Formats: sequence, C-alpha cells, structure tokens
Amino acid sequence: MDMPDNLSESEQRVVAGARQEMVVDFRTDDAYGLNEADQWSEDRRVRAVVIAALVSGADSLSRFTLCGVRISGDLDLANARLQTSLLFEHCVFDGKLLLAEATTRSVRLRGCYLSHINAARIILDGELEVAGCRLGKLSLYGARTGDVEISGSTFTSPNVAVQGDLAAIDGAFYCHDAVIDGQLRLPGAHIKGYAELDGSTIRGGVLARNLEAESGMYCRLGYNADRAVCAIEGDFDLRGARIKRELRLDNTRLTVLDLRQAQVDSLCDDPAHWPRETRLDGLRYEDLAPRLPAPARLDWLSRGRNDYQPQPLEQLAAHYRRIGHDEDARRVLLHKQRERRRTLAPPGRTWGLIQDLLVGYGYRPWLAGLWLLVLLAAGSTFFAVTPLSAARDDPPPFSAPAYTLDLLLPVVNLGQETAWSPHGPGQTVAYGLIVAGWILATAVIAGITRQLVRP
Repeated sequence: MDMPDNLSESEQRVVAGARQEMVVDFRTDDAYGLNEADQWSEDRRVRAVVIAALVSGADSLSRFTLCGVRISGDLDLANARLQTSLLFEHCVFDGKLLLAEATTRSVRLRGCYLSHINAARIILDGELEVAGCRLGKLSLYGARTGDVEISGSTFTSPNVAVQGDLAAIDGAFYCHDAVIDGQLRLPGAHIKGYAELDGSTIRGGVLARNLEAESGMYCRLGYNADRAVCAIEGDFDLRGARIKRELRLDNTRLTVLDLRQAQVDSLCDDPAHWPRETRLDGLRYEDLAPRLPAPARLDWLSRGRNDYQPQPLEQLAAHYRRIGHDEDARRVLLHKQRERRRTLAPPGRTWGLIQDLLVGYGYRPWLAGLWLLVLLAAGSTFFAVTPLSAARDDPPPFSAPAYTLDLLLPVVNLGQETAWSPHGPGQTVAYGLIVAGWILATAVIAGITRQLVRP
C-alpha cells in the first residue's frame, strides 16, 4: 500500500518515529480522556490509511507502537502479510480494525476504544491482546493464534460480542474481569492452554459446544473487587466439550449449565452457586469436588428437570464407588430405581414399590431381615394362642416360631407345617404368611440379581 500524500504534522511524526521503531506517544497531561476524544486537538489525529501504509509497505517494520491518538477511518489490514508486531495504547478508533485473513505477529490493544475488531481467520505468530478496551464486537472465527487476552475489556454488542468459533489457540484464552453484554462463542475451538473467565460478567451466555481445552477451564474469583464472582447469564453451553484437568465453577453464578455429552477430568463447583437448571445427560468425569454426600449431589442432578435420565445417576454412583463411598453409591442407585419406577406401567410401579418397601431394590438388604423378624414375631404370637390340630399320628411337639418360619421360608422344611393344620382364622393367617414369604424371597432374589449386574 502506497503512503498517501499531504501528511499532517501528526502523521509525519508517526511515520518518522515508526520507521525508527520508536514508541510514538501523543498522550498529554490535559484533562481530556478517552471519553472526551472528540475534544482532542487535531495534532492527535492520524488517518488509518497512513498506519496501514506504514505497517504493510515494502520497508517492513518489526514493531509499531502508537499511543494516545485518534485514528480516523477503518484500519484495513485484511488479507495483509505483515512482519510487524502492532501495539496501540489509549487510542480511539473512529472506525473498525480489520484483520480478517491477515498474517502477522502479535497484535495488542490496551485501553483503546473502537467499534469492531474483525480478526476472522487471522494467523498470528504471537498473541492477540485486547486488554482494558471498550468495543462492540471481537471476531476470531477460525483464527490461528497464540495467547488471546481480552481481560478487563467491555464488549457492548447485544448479540454475539466475542466470536471464537473454530479458533485454534496454541496458548491460553484469558478473559479476566471482562464485561460482555452479548454472547461469548467458542464452539469447536481448540485451546491448548488455560481457558479462564475469572471474574467476568457475560450477559448473553457462553456457547462452547465441542470446545477442547487441554489445560482446563476456570471460572473463579476475579481480580476486580467489584466483579469478584464470575457471572454467566443465560446458558453456559458446553455440550460435547472435552476439558482436561479441571472445569472449575466454584465461584460462578450460573443460570443454566449444559454439560450433555461432555468429558471432564475433574469438575469443581460450589453448592452456593449451583444453577437453577443443570443438563448433565451423557456427562463423564473422573472426579467431583467438593466431596458432597449423595443427597446434595442428587439435588444437583435433578435441578430443572423432571424426566428420567439414568446415565447421570450411574455416573455419580460410579464416582462414589471409585472414591470408596459405597453407601452413597447405593443411595444414588436406589434413587435411580425410584425415578425409573415413575416411568413404568401400573403393574411395574406396583412391583417396584413392593421391592422398594421390602429390600430397597436390593440396596437395603437389612430391610428383608427386619420384615422377616416382624412377620416371625406376629406369626409366633398368633399361633401361640391359636389351637392347631395334628395332621398326622405322631407329630413333633408344636413350636409357634418354628411353625411360622416353616410358613415364611419357601425352601426350608422344619417339619412343623406338614405336622400341624390350622383352622378358621388360623388358616387365613397361614396362607398370608406363605404368600408374604414368597414375595419377600422374590424381592430378595431380584435385589441380589440387580447387585450382580449393576453397572
């Protein structure tokens, strides 16, 4: 790009300083800050075409640093092939910064105001820094870059404010204490370093389906005391994401958390900040922190849903077994059977209720012994005061407990049931104990079978 004619004094100063790779700084001690940039004098104004000609000309610069100016027009470096590291500090852009499909070294903006940065499909041999800036939208669609830093910036687009679809970030993605009025998009992005949203406020939700974060994703306390807790309004959509190491949500205010079909090495959260709705079907994890008892985690799983989803319950039970909390695992699996019972037809629900009452679906086997003792005590008391007649010529001495056990236990023969015959009400009670014994035995067998084939 050719240098335009009729350069102003400020533009001549920029050209001269840049060609010597000096820091060109127009900042003054007057009271006019970035919000009053329209009050800046003309000697702080530079045309964008002058900057574009400088950094894309035949005499390539290794670095270009400009501070405290107002840049007129769009700075159009789209499709450019540059060897220059760009740094803008406390500059106001009247137009856009266009870097789509450009190839360059690092691009850094610190404390700048502008409407839009379009860096779609940019290839950066360095980092992209947009720190402490105020702008409408940042587009990183399909970008290939090192670290991306957008900490402390404010994005005012009401729709998509930060777009990082399919971005390949060889370093980290830092978004500390940012305010994003729209949506943060990272679907299909691949981040080799950390993905950090510490202390940021994101009002349009986060869409990060199929995100790959190789060093973890962190939503923790920020550095700004006014925005210490990370707050994500709307969906935090991580469907199908692959997050190694940790997903930390322990200081994050969420509305909806969607982790369906995601894989996480370790998930750390905080009951004080659990969202009102969680979508966890298909989520797989190796560890959960903090280590909470089963009732608390069951509340976590059930938030905002009424349908039966077995996989999250099986995953939670497997987690408890893996850390040696077998009782919590049994509680989760019992809850799973109770949830499943609601989906069955009336006969299935009835049989399920019987199994629940008698043996807790096999996860509370002590209930079977308790029921046996209750029935044994009741039967023994009844037959101790109820006369029975001998069923053969030489019956053994009558024993009410042994006779009751003979009725209750289908596969046990103590010789009492065949030797003595009840009459009237006693016959009804005897039949009732036989039926109760078969039901109890069937429930026990079903529970043992369930334990043997448990996931």
